[in-house]
Formats: sequence, structure tokens, C-alpha cells
Amino acid sequence: MSWGSHLGFNNEKVLLLHADDAGSDPYINTAIFESLKQGIIQSCSVLVRGYPDKFLFKIRDYDHDVGLHFNARDSSSFGIDAQHKYMAKKGVVPSHIDSHGGSIFFDPRITKVYREYAKYKNIPCFVPEIKISTLRRFRKLGLHLNGFRGYKGIRVDYFYILSMLGGESFEEKKRNFLMLLDGLRPGITKIILHISSNLDHRKWYWEWELFEDPDVLDKLSSFTFTNWKEMWSRYEQSSIL
Repeated sequence: MSWGSHLGFNNEKVLLLHADDAGSDPYINTAIFESLKQGIIQSCSVLVRGYPDKFLFKIRDYDHDVGLHFNARDSSSFGIDAQHKYMAKKGVVPSHIDSHGGSIFFDPRITKVYREYAKYKNIPCFVPEIKISTLRRFRKLGLHLNGFRGYKGIRVDYFYILSMLGGESFEEKKRNFLMLLDGLRPGITKIILHISSNLDHRKWYWEWELFEDPDVLDKLSSFTFTNWKEMWSRYEQSSIL
């Protein structure tokens, strides 16, 4: 049974388009803010270093799905609680937690901190469903899911990082994205985006530009969309708690 079915989406193909690294760069901030406002993406997470204040001050007046992009690998980072409190102090209480650089998949100690903190705050954290196909993908990248065995909270059935699909031109990136969408199955799929309004950062700009393309928009119209706030609300009302 898929997590989409667990959360009441039945046999639908449910998409969560999510942008990482909000707060890290003015151009990234612009792309993410505009995409949230226009409903192009459903959620983002903030990296508490770089330029977070301007983004947080701007986003706090909206009811968007904004999480903490937990930074455990950067030597300049501080604890998860301090990062959470920093966002809250600026007027944005994180709706969920995910991790920067995939740190939760490298070290079981970080995984434990991540899981326990989400439970303590009673908010969801990004955890992929443990499937054979996912395990194989992770092993090739030297990553693990061991720290999530027995985890009881929300999981997503499938997830992809758009930048890892490749593409040395806009058209190639578009083709790869459309092929990915064509192959998605019922359940909840999270697609992680890295978007920027900076033309010089062309691959991130292409990911932003994708969502102005008529072919992409037409393809996306056949999906159901969700975000962490909705999933958490459905989870709390479900019988799987």
C-alpha cells in the first residue's frame, strides 16, 4: 500500500515539487519566492546561512510550506535546534525538516538527531520509503537508509533530484523531466528542485524556466499536488499514527 493511499489520495499520482536552499543566494531566493507565490512549487526549505533574513522576512507574511534545510555537514553550521530557533525568531516556524547535502544518509548519528528532533517538534521530516529500487540507487551513491528502519512517520513513496537527471541544454533537461513524469506511478513522489533566477547559473535557471514551458505545464496538469502541511494534517487524522 502506498503512502498516497495511507494519506487518503487513493490511487492518484501525487506530486510534491520542492525547492532546496532558500536563503543561500539572492537569485535563488527570488526564484523560490516567485515560484511559491505562483503555485508552481508546493514547498521549500531554508538554509540558515548566506542570505536567509531577506527571504524569511519576505516569506513570513504568506502561508507557504517552508521547512528547515538542516545543515549538518558544513563546518560553519550550528545545531539543529539553533537553526530551528533562528527561523522561528525571524517569524517563520518550519513546517517540516529536510537535510542539506544528504547528510542524514551518510551518518546514522545525524539520522538519529534528525528523526528525534522532528518527533520532538511534532513536525514531519523527509524520509523516503525503503524500497529495493531505492536501496539500489542509494548504494550506488554510497548512501544508506539504515537509520530509518522502523521509522513510523510520514514517508514519500518515491523521490528524485531533478539536477541528477542530467541535461546539457534546456531541451535535454526538459526531455528528461518529461520522461520522468511519464514514468511516475501512483503514490507520493517528491521531486527536489534547485532553481535560480540567475542566467549565469544556467542549469538552475533551466530548472526554473521549465515551469513556464507549455509542454511541461500540460503534463503536470494530470497530477494531484500536495505539500508537507497537507500531508501532516492527513497523517494526524489517519488511523496509521
